Amino acid sequence: MSAHVKHALSLRELVRRFPHAGCLEAIVTRPLARAPALTVQEGRLEVGRGLVGDRRAQKFSESAHQRKRELTLFQAEHLPLIARRSDDTPPDPSRLRRNLVVSGINLLAMRAPFADLALQWAIGSEAIIEITGPCDPCSRMEQEFGPGGYNALRGHSGVTARVVRSGEVRVGNRIWLAGAAQVELWRRDDNGNEFLIERFFDRASAEQACERFTRAGHKQLYWLKTLNPANEVY
Repeated sequence: MSAHVKHALSLRELVRRFPHAGCLEAIVTRPLARAPALTVQEGRLEVGRGLVGDRRAQKFSESAHQRKRELTLFQAEHLPLIARRSDDTPPDPSRLRRNLVVSGINLLAMRAPFADLALQWAIGSEAIIEITGPCDPCSRMEQEFGPGGYNALRGHSGVTARVVRSGEVRVGNRIWLAGAAQVELWRRDDNGNEFLIERFFDRASAEQACERFTRAGHKQLYWLKTLNPANEVY
C-alpha cells in the first residue's frame, strides 16, 4: 500500500479512484437500423436523445428505462481481443455499432456497484454521461464477423449510458470523473520554462510520481498543481 494512504479505504472510496483519465477514440453514428454505421470526428450528446445523428436520437426518451440506453460505449483495448477471437484483423469501430469508443479507463469500473452511488463522467468540457449497464451483442455480429462472431463479443461488447448534461464531444476528448479534483505534475527547466508532464485523478499517485522524478537527481524543479473540475488551480 502507498505510504501516502493513511488508512484503509472503504469500497465506496475505492470505486471513485482512477489513476488517470480516459480518451474518446471514436464517435460512431447509426443513421438507420440496417444501414452502415458512420465514423465522425465530432458530435453532440443530447439529454433524452443520445448522440445526435444516431437513429436512437430521432425520438425523445420519455421513460427512465428508455434513457438507460441513450448511448452505447465500447472499450478500445478490446478491439485486438475481438480480432483474435474471430480470426480477423482488429475491426474498424464502426463495425461494432457502438456510439463511443473509449480507451485508458475500464468501462465496467465507470459504474459503481452501489445503487445509491452514481458515477458521472465528463467528456471534454461540456457533456456528462452516466454508465447504466452492460450492452450485450446482437445477432448481427455473427454476420459481421462470421461464425462465432456473436460469442466473440460476449462479455466484451460494451456498456450503455444516459446523457446527464448535453454538450459537444470530439475525438481525442479526455474523459474523467465529474467533480473529481485533477492534479497536474509540472517541471521547470534550467531556463525557467515550465512543462506539464502528466495529469492525475488521484493525488497519491501524483505525489508518488513527483517524488520519483525528484529522487532521480535531475536539476529541474518538479511540483504539483491541483485543479477543480472547472480547471481552476487551487
